[in-house]
Amino acid sequence: MLKYLVLLLHLAALPAVAATPQALFYLSPEPKSVQSFLAHASQVDVVAPHWYGVDSKGVLTGEPNAEVMAAAKKHGVKVTPLVTNHGFVQEDVHELLMHPETHPALFAALVRTAKQHGYAGFQLDLEHVPSADRDALTAFVRAAAAALHAEKLIVSIATVPNASIMKKETGYSAWHYANWGGAFDLKALAEVVDMLCLMTYDQHTFTTMPGPVAGMPWVTAQLDAALKLVPREKLALGIPVYGYHWFASTPADGGARAFDKPSLNAAFIDAAEVHKLAKTYKGRFAWDEYDRAASMVFYRDNVREWVYYTDGPTFGERYQLVKRQGLAGFASWVLGSEDPAIWKLLPSRKRP
Repeated sequence: MLKYLVLLLHLAALPAVAATPQALFYLSPEPKSVQSFLAHASQVDVVAPHWYGVDSKGVLTGEPNAEVMAAAKKHGVKVTPLVTNHGFVQEDVHELLMHPETHPALFAALVRTAKQHGYAGFQLDLEHVPSADRDALTAFVRAAAAALHAEKLIVSIATVPNASIMKKETGYSAWHYANWGGAFDLKALAEVVDMLCLMTYDQHTFTTMPGPVAGMPWVTAQLDAALKLVPREKLALGIPVYGYHWFASTPADGGARAFDKPSLNAAFIDAAEVHKLAKTYKGRFAWDEYDRAASMVFYRDNVREWVYYTDGPTFGERYQLVKRQGLAGFASWVLGSEDPAIWKLLPSRKRP
């Protein structure tokens, strides 16, 4: 009997498994992104299109895609466009946050725009915010949430993974904390928004050596840190559906000592391009057991090039993590770059 009670208490302490976590996909203005949404709208719960930007003065600009809106209406998909700071220019987002007198007009513009086009709300995506502006960013989000909630609109936010678990032992880590991750007070933000989308991707990127976009040990560490601050029913795990391609480029600067300069470069890559390169250069695919991620290497002009990307199994393992942890859902950047295999893993939503 005692063993039975202990088992019940243990099960009660486990997170509830979300059978069908909310599927949020980001959408870019590119035709391939739009076409992907049109083809798979029945498997998407929320679409967050990259349509709107705000400048340093708080002026909102942007417009919807009529084809996307029609498909969203047909399939019952909620539309919560992104509101980004143009170009992620740090000086501009700093000026925006430092002038709260411009914010009421911006929030009023968001409400008008949502009602005009039938949006369910917006997702705030302010990036390259200096860590010194942490309190100002929280105040901005709190005020935005109050204004939009008063009009029954959803407010979510995209956040860089909490950098507090980074030891900042390297120049890159210290720079990342100061310029990207340190500004997000996850606990305070979670208290005022409807959903917090943790951007658990770009572990390796243009500015690093080759590696997985979102290695599983890194993802789980970021998630564990976030769950200490954010209720799981408000948290969406970022799952990238793109990759990066690292290659040697022409040495920078030129001159007599050009050979002393690093020439490793990187570019965003989608799944279709990965397979095109593999076919052209006889690439070798591999599965990284430690990071639980797909990769591909090939040689061009006898020099190795690396690709890390999200194939079906890579996506599937992170999707299962979302379900095991009972999270609100996942958020994937970006439609049009995905491996078609991911759609076999997601259910089709039947909506009234």
